[in-house]
Amino acid sequence: MLADVLGGEDAAYAAQLLRMQPDSPDTGDPEPPFTSVPPELGYKPHHRRDVFEYAAAVRGHVSTGLGASDPVVREQSFEAAMRLMRVLDRELRKIWAVETAYEIQFGSDLRTDLIELRSDYHEAIGNVLGDVVSRPASMEQIIEWHRKLKNTTFENYSLGGTTVRYDHPENGCWLRAHAWVMDLVRMGASPMKIFVARDMPKLSFYSPYAEDASPGKPAKVEFEYHVAPIVVEHTDSGPRLWVLDRAVSANSDDHDGRPLTIEEWLGQLGVDAGDKESVTFYAGTAEQIHQQYIDDCRTRSWARYSNGFVFPRGRAIVLFAPMHTFTIPNLREPKEIPRDLSEADRWFRDWESDLIKMNRTAERRARQRQEEAPGASAADGSRPRPVGEPGAPVPGGEREESAGLADSSGAVAASGPQAVAPEATSPQAASAAGGPQSAATTRDGGADTRDNGGQSVDADAIEPATPQPRQSSLRFPKAICLRRRRGTA
Repeated sequence: MLADVLGGEDAAYAAQLLRMQPDSPDTGDPEPPFTSVPPELGYKPHHRRDVFEYAAAVRGHVSTGLGASDPVVREQSFEAAMRLMRVLDRELRKIWAVETAYEIQFGSDLRTDLIELRSDYHEAIGNVLGDVVSRPASMEQIIEWHRKLKNTTFENYSLGGTTVRYDHPENGCWLRAHAWVMDLVRMGASPMKIFVARDMPKLSFYSPYAEDASPGKPAKVEFEYHVAPIVVEHTDSGPRLWVLDRAVSANSDDHDGRPLTIEEWLGQLGVDAGDKESVTFYAGTAEQIHQQYIDDCRTRSWARYSNGFVFPRGRAIVLFAPMHTFTIPNLREPKEIPRDLSEADRWFRDWESDLIKMNRTAERRARQRQEEAPGASAADGSRPRPVGEPGAPVPGGEREESAGLADSSGAVAASGPQAVAPEATSPQAASAAGGPQSAATTRDGGADTRDNGGQSVDADAIEPATPQPRQSSLRFPKAICLRRRRGTA
């Protein structure tokens, strides 16, 4: 057993990384709680009875230990409480719900109580409570994280565990990025996010999963912005950034299912990272990059949509953002920035139904691609026909354009600049409350949708046998390599 070889804290930490459960199959412990709640009813995950009961079970062990003078009893109680938290497998939603229910019921902080029991186990306690791990990441580990993102799921009240698909590239990137960040933290990573925005021309790439794609013929996808997680590899020559974005990296032969350098990822979207005239990089806290982006768009050529989202025109802006940054800055809601990853997850829950609709569209497309593959035919021998399904339209907005606002007479009020004639076809945009979407017209439901989303049915087929990531020559601000604890800025 691990305890015989490593002993104590090292054994507990090793078991957690290996996702091993305690040796005893019958501990009498309750099952891990479900954390999804009915939408729009005001319930929170910590209101669930199974969450309250799980927190009470943890408290039972903790209180036994705190009330005991015998060190053996204290040790056994600590291990029993840690076992219950370890079973949650660093799933942040479950941990947050149990911690909140624990505090509500017993007026005490779970972390503080566990440390009081074993003050020499700070790191192990932090790990079971989902702390962001600041250990250096190897290239092999980063490749493995990227591979596992194809299996990322989230809990939905009606559907249970729901896969985050990446084969709906037109829409959903801000939702995928959040779900992937949550999973990366669970796996032990310390991720951040990278945003890129540009209009005229839009960002674009060719995808075999696009609405107009057919077997062997990828189709073009366009949008004004895109976002994905990034992680830092620690090398002898310093930190190196890698983008983990299966929606983009699984779309061409030479970038098949592996992490991408910043240059590669931007290049896939049509942005030359080395052209200082056409791309600007910003890094900092969520509040800092929000202001930098808005200031840049206000003083230079830009395009604005009536829902408040603005995009640089004819050039790209790249943002290196904390993991809890949810979406691109918005002029209409300048203060709409989540405080931490937990609040960002509450925003995500408000958009779950949209991601589920995108999943269904991606699944329909996957079936259609299989049916339309060379030699395929329907059950009755006829050629398969496209299966119609309503899309997931979002509140629309007409685009306004400005040549820039460098002088004081052109100062932008909160509602934005004066409108110029909109384009003939109004692109879609998201509501001010949550994630916007980049423009990419599809024929799903006859409405524009935006951005990116999904996971491939035949994901294993696109996995490279031995991924060989390329080296990056770009150097970025040191601020983007800072580590943060517990998912906060």
